[in-house]
Amino acid sequence: RRITGGFESQICIQAKQAATNIWKGVVQPALKSSETKVNMPSFFKEIETRIIKETADRARRSDLLNALSSLKDDYRGVGDISLEELQAIKEDWARFVPEKAYKGKPIAGAFNDVKDTAAGLAREKIYSDVGGGVKQAYFDYGNLKNLQELGQKAMTGGKLKGGFGGF
Repeated sequence: RRITGGFESQICIQAKQAATNIWKGVVQPALKSSETKVNMPSFFKEIETRIIKETADRARRSDLLNALSSLKDDYRGVGDISLEELQAIKEDWARFVPEKAYKGKPIAGAFNDVKDTAAGLAREKIYSDVGGGVKQAYFDYGNLKNLQELGQKAMTGGKLKGGFGGF
């Protein structure tokens, strides 16, 4: 399928190249050079506070807090981490979890919502540390990664249809 600037597959490749250049040239060096550490127990406490403050429905709040407990269990024993480590974790949090159980109860939906909240807080912490130019590069990197995913889906969709896309 042709879109402005080329075919989806070409845009995917260009987005990957540009994202790699931005990451290696601007964002990664800034994260590596940062001396800021994030204390994971405090980080999870901030998420808990947000959930309690922003979720009026008690049943929903309970589901989100259970999901947060599950996420915290995965990081038990982790203390201070670098922004570079936080970024790597944040990228993993962005992945969808289709099924998850905690103490015998299905929590996938709430777990994904809590991971989104955690990823948002991680992004805020990184933004506040890296400064203007790097913040814009970080933002551009995220947008290019999204374009890359769209292109990958477009290419995969074409392969599933015999390589002819919607033909």
